[in-house]
Amino acid sequence: MEPELLSSAAGQIALDSLKLSLAQQVAPRRWRAGLARVVAEMDRGRPMEAAFEQAKLELPSELRFLMRESLKVPDPGRLIVDALRVRDEVRRSWQGFATLIAYPAILFAFALAVGVVFSYSIRNMIDFRWIEEFGLSGFETMLANLADQHHAVMGLAMATGWIVLVLLTILIVGPPWAPVAVMGGIVVVGRPLRWISLQEVLHRYRLFLEQGMGTIDAAEAVSHSFSRSSQAVVTRAMATRIRAGASIGQSACQSMLSDRLCRPALVLLDERGRDLVSALAESADLVGRLADQRCRTLGTILPVFILVNVGTIVWASVSAYLMGLMPLITMITSLA
Repeated sequence: MEPELLSSAAGQIALDSLKLSLAQQVAPRRWRAGLARVVAEMDRGRPMEAAFEQAKLELPSELRFLMRESLKVPDPGRLIVDALRVRDEVRRSWQGFATLIAYPAILFAFALAVGVVFSYSIRNMIDFRWIEEFGLSGFETMLANLADQHHAVMGLAMATGWIVLVLLTILIVGPPWAPVAVMGGIVVVGRPLRWISLQEVLHRYRLFLEQGMGTIDAAEAVSHSFSRSSQAVVTRAMATRIRAGASIGQSACQSMLSDRLCRPALVLLDERGRDLVSALAESADLVGRLADQRCRTLGTILPVFILVNVGTIVWASVSAYLMGLMPLITMITSLA
């Protein structure tokens, strides 16, 4: 009997090690070294709990909390693999969104830089007061228009720089939940960001429920597994509402990640009864498709919007000086 038990335990450790090795393939790059350390401990014959305790101080905080909660379910290796697969899908969605925004943003920044350099250079290289010697009417109005144009483009550049600085500060030194909370509130652009995060939260609930956890225990586990992540505040609030008696669908509807477009799918979660696991998977996939469709729409609209703004910035920068010099050009042409 003892050899059989030993063989069974060794087989379970080997199976869990294989699952974590699979999870390592889809994990974020900064998580792979920590997972490799846990796998190495398990290859020495230690069970997952002992391997986790040995390596937990070397794990990134979010991975550490996820692994700690996964040890409460019957098959922690499977949960970790599935959770990291979902996270990899979410990462690709974020990358697609970033790629979508990058081109219009670079084009806008380039046009703004051209406008600023042109306006600043012309204003400092040419003294337009010599035009007054020709006795042209409207000279003071022309100078006022040139000054207004210069201040406008410089003001737009300063406002854009300030916004970029705030966003970089949030991304670099802000708490993990700040990017979604701030950028998710931006009109039009923020909605798919919220949906992408909601998709991962719904899948995480599904993973814990299909391991046999009750609703309240799953809510607590999801909340703890997202500690120090971008969804930490949302999942903590959802767990609080579920402990107070709300259902998963009601709790998700009240989160800052939901809105009127995805709320009907969340309400239907509470009407599926025992089929809640499948309902969560379907709702998560629906939210993911909504985010993908919105990104496709933005991919069509944003370039047109940015091109209009780019043309406006460049034309406004150049035309102000051309219109100011037009009376002088007309007079010189007539004299010739």
